[in-house]
Amino acid sequence: MGSKNVRFDWTSADVVSLMARGSERQQRALRAIRCARVFELLADYSPFLAGSVPLGVDLPERSDLDFLCAFQEGDAEGFAGALGTCFGHHPEFKCSLERYEGWETVCCGFRYLGEIFEFFAQARPVSEQDGYRHLVIEAGLLDLMGDAGRSRIREMKRGGLKTVPAIATAFGLPGDPYDALLEIYAVGSSSADTFVDLENVLREMWRAGLRNLNEMSAPRAEAR
Repeated sequence: MGSKNVRFDWTSADVVSLMARGSERQQRALRAIRCARVFELLADYSPFLAGSVPLGVDLPERSDLDFLCAFQEGDAEGFAGALGTCFGHHPEFKCSLERYEGWETVCCGFRYLGEIFEFFAQARPVSEQDGYRHLVIEAGLLDLMGDAGRSRIREMKRGGLKTVPAIATAFGLPGDPYDALLEIYAVGSSSADTFVDLENVLREMWRAGLRNLNEMSAPRAEAR
């Protein structure tokens, strides 16, 4: 079982530091990110690496590098233009303007150095976006499970689940898995403390308490 304490104020520097001292896969991904100069070229748009790679539960053959960004309201086309200027020369570049849950949204992707880069940007701060909040809670729940739990999540993903549903399944979270993680974030982030005991947050939300953490951490076969 890992740490129960979770920070709710992750920064891009935190993610980069985690990747730099992480697995060979994480370090290789970080080298590609640095070569692409994502953080320098998009500094005005607060790029933040989310998704499964910084969490260490990615499947290299099918996991993208997922970035969150933020632009000013009404500047979706300006951000899309910046993406085209910076990365439009890379293979498989694509960019679209959409509305997601009422928010102006820009989605972009390209391939570089063997990695697929994906960008999801909205006209609201990165820290208010679902992808950011999912990552914070995913990281905390994975820390509760420990290394064996991460292996179990990867196995569940090989069976077809995405990261959030796999983690929600492992913890027996009720309802929609994405909404469940956002609810945990809302409860945990309401604390004035820098570090929040995630296990206590879960116990408060589900008064019956957590399932046995040792059982959850133990790798076991999943139904396919």
